[in-house]
Amino acid sequence: MKNNKVVYRHIRKDTNKVFYVGMGTVNRPHIRYGRSKHWNSIVKKGGLIVDIVAFNLNIEDAFDLEILLIYEYGFDNLCNQTLGGEGNSGSSHWKGRKHSKETIEKCRLINKGRKASDKTKKRIRDANLGKKLSKEHKEKIARGKKVIDTSTNIVYKNIKEGSKAIGRNQTTITHQLSGRKKIQPYNTLRYY
Repeated sequence: MKNNKVVYRHIRKDTNKVFYVGMGTVNRPHIRYGRSKHWNSIVKKGGLIVDIVAFNLNIEDAFDLEILLIYEYGFDNLCNQTLGGEGNSGSSHWKGRKHSKETIEKCRLINKGRKASDKTKKRIRDANLGKKLSKEHKEKIARGKKVIDTSTNIVYKNIKEGSKAIGRNQTTITHQLSGRKKIQPYNTLRYY
C-alpha cells in the first residue's frame, strides 16, 4: 500500500480560521479547481493559507485523520461537504463498475468538438514528459482500429495501412475520422 497521501487544512488569511480539511496526494492542497462554490467564495473573500498537517500516510490513516480533524473543528464551521473519509482518491467505491453505454454516449456527445486550452495541453505534455510506453502499449497503439474503404469494401487493419492504400496523409485521415476535421470527398475510409 502506498504511503503517498497528505492531510491538509485551508485557512482564511483575513481571519486565520480553518475553513476546510482535506486529504489527497501532495499536490491536492494547492489545487484550486474542483472545489465547491462555497470554498471558492471563501477564498475569494478571505484569501488562502495552505497548511499540510501530515505527510506520507496510507489512505486509511489519511481518511481517519481527516475525519478526526473535521470532528475537531466542527463540521458546521467548515465548508466541507461531507464528514470525511469517503473521498474518491484511491477509494474502491467505483471498483469493478462500468459506465452504461448511454452514459458513455452522453459524455462523447458533450465533449465532441471541445478543445483543450493551451494551458491544459502544456500540463498534459509536462505530466507525460519522460514517461516510457511499454512494448504491449506501443503494439496496441500501432494496431489501432480497423478501417474500411467504402469505395472498394477493402478492410485495412489500421488507419496507417488504409491511408497508404488511398495515397493520403495518415494524420489528416485520423483527424477526419475522429471528427477534428471535416471529412473530405477524397477520404473513403471509415472505421470498421
